[in-house]
Parts: sequence; structure tokens; C-alpha cells
Amino acid sequence: MRFFSLLFLFISLHTVYSQNQLLSNDIPYKTALDNSKTQGKPVFVMLYADWCPHCNMRNEFF
Repeated sequence: MRFFSLLFLFISLHTVYSQNQLLSNDIPYKTALDNSKTQGKPVFVMLYADWCPHCNMRNEFF
């Protein structure tokens, strides 16, 4: 039982830590696609608008 508790704690901490690893790169979309193809990694595109109240809350998460 203690093993499962420690395992759960470790996985929970790792999940919280890994979710805070998003780094913002302001590079052109074409360059991001080319890098994605060469490195075999997915591309995350974040869209927002200055007039959108939900979009303006994004600073609270980064």
C-alpha cells in the first residue's frame, strides 16, 4: 500500500511539473513546420485575439 501511495505521489508531481514546460517561441509558422518535420516533434499553435476576454487571461497561465 505504501508503494502505491509513493508511486501515485511521484506520478502526480511529475505531471504537474511537466505541464509547466510550455515555452513560447515567436517563430514564423513555416519555420516551425520545417523544424517539426526534421525533429519529428508536434507543433503547438496558440491563437488569441486582443479583444477576447478569455484570450487575455492567458497571461495568468504562463
